[in-house]
Amino acid sequence: YVEEFSVANFVGITRDGAFVTPAAETILESTTNKMLQQLALDEGIRVERRPVDFDAEIESFSEVGMVGTAAVVVRVRSITRRDRSYRPGSFDKLAKLRAKLQAIQCGEEPDKHSWLVDVCNVRQSAL
Repeated sequence: YVEEFSVANFVGITRDGAFVTPAAETILESTTNKMLQQLALDEGIRVERRPVDFDAEIESFSEVGMVGTAAVVVRVRSITRRDRSYRPGSFDKLAKLRAKLQAIQCGEEPDKHSWLVDVCNVRQSAL
């Protein structure tokens, strides 16, 4: 089963359009992944948190990404396990979700989920 990459969460878009991320007690909870899941739901994309059987399912993914705080989501171009390699195709849906999250973080899109928090007031005179 796929749990996560060495330093990032696994996410994928299946050929039938679902956003899938593994569910297991051994996976570190990712705020970024949770945000991407919510944005996927907002876009009408079905979200599935469940075990992902690599051998049985890897070819059902049209897109695969690694999720982390700094990069948000990075495209995976290939996955090799033993003598088997898999190369997902596009990165369209995950790239769109990444762009949406970054736009919210930068104040270019409304934060309708109240994710952003002001940590201090900055005065113009202090600049």
